[in-house]
Amino acid sequence: IVDLILKAAETDANVLITGETGTGKDRVAELIHLNSKRKKGPFVKVNICAIPETLMESELFGSEKGADKLRRGKFEEANGGTLLLDEIADLPLGSQVKLLRAVQTKKIMRLGSSNEIDVDVRIIATTNKNIEQEVARGNFREDLYYRLNVLRLVIPPLRERPEDIIVLVNYFIKKYSKREGKKIAGVSKGAMEKILNYSYPGNVRELENMIERAIIITNSDEIKEEDIIMNFNVIPEPESIEGKSLNKLLEEKEREIILKTLEKCKWVKTKAAKALKISERKLRYRMEKLGIKG
Repeated sequence: IVDLILKAAETDANVLITGETGTGKDRVAELIHLNSKRKKGPFVKVNICAIPETLMESELFGSEKGADKLRRGKFEEANGGTLLLDEIADLPLGSQVKLLRAVQTKKIMRLGSSNEIDVDVRIIATTNKNIEQEVARGNFREDLYYRLNVLRLVIPPLRERPEDIIVLVNYFIKKYSKREGKKIAGVSKGAMEKILNYSYPGNVRELENMIERAIIITNSDEIKEEDIIMNFNVIPEPESIEGKSLNKLLEEKEREIILKTLEKCKWVKTKAAKALKISERKLRYRMEKLGIKG
């Protein structure tokens, strides 16, 4: 992956990055930018899924309603740098036409204006969908696909690149040790075996979450095996399902997760809440609702 990143950074061509959710596509895009000739320019990320269709054009290209109501879009913000279009396959067809024009001409027009603006932007697009299938179904324009898919990076899921796990573990330990003000030397042999033997359905995002939690709850200068709490599978064994509602099954699993976290945190609720990424108030409420006393 590092070799692919460096190769993509050498050129100014548009890049399409594909891969499962949580594989680190955004981070790969940022690394391409940071190693490119545009590294001193802005790196602007647009989450396509988070923008309502009615606001897409003004978000990307800006708007202009008189001299006192001028709003720059993401293309202008990224001028001289890189524009990351995250989850590009979810871009509405109407907006795809306008994006295609901007990519082809390197010019944009703000909503409400008739003046063209030159933009010098490199585009990196990402998606977790099969974009070729989206093209075949008519959900994504073929001409836009070819404009974006000049260089293609396919990010394999973490389970297919175990050699990256140790590197990522060390990176996340440094990141979260610094944030928590702790001096964590590394990972015990038992903990590392546990980490390496897991399949990571949530990919890099899940590994990061696991290490962050371990840093918060550990009382040692290294992460021990008992500090590694996997993201529990909420799907119970078939024999345990019979006669139970979905809400009951989820409550049982939630109770198990909260109890294990509280035990590891020596029942310090502020610490447990932080590890679970919820407020202490929410934790106390869930404990009461689930019949957990302490």
